[in-house]
Amino acid sequence: QSSKDNKTVFFLFCIRDNDCQHSPDSTVNSWYQSIFEMPLKHITLANLSEDGVNAMVSDTLCLFPRLTRPLSRVLHRKALGNPFFVWQTLKVLQKEGYLYHSLRGTMRRWMWDMDKISDLRISENVLFLLMSEMNKLPSDMRMGLEVASCMGANVSMIVVGILSSHL
Repeated sequence: QSSKDNKTVFFLFCIRDNDCQHSPDSTVNSWYQSIFEMPLKHITLANLSEDGVNAMVSDTLCLFPRLTRPLSRVLHRKALGNPFFVWQTLKVLQKEGYLYHSLRGTMRRWMWDMDKISDLRISENVLFLLMSEMNKLPSDMRMGLEVASCMGANVSMIVVGILSSHL
């Protein structure tokens, strides 16, 4: 094979350690354990501290850390410091209108309603958050993902091409 024939796929799977520990018989846990049988690069990313989450939120929203600290505390509690989950939660908050950019007056910056966000029942399981986001995809795209998932862990580029041409 020439180097042009070698294809590399980047796949990112993120799960909190406690998600597997609390449900050892789950399908996700079984799949998670089976992927270590493949030659994959496993990178363990430690959870962020509350200050780490605040730095992430502050950088993302371009606000001083003292302004984002209350929001970061809530996000840290909900995400348990998982940076991927913090990011996904921020995206959901923005998409649902709980986090918004204000253009009124002199305070042109990101704003949020702490009471509403604190009371919001965001799934504390990353898998359920991703599943709810996937359910928002167009039905034809979900169908394509469902068909591809039936083909196992490896789906050829030819199959992906066929599926994408019909979507």
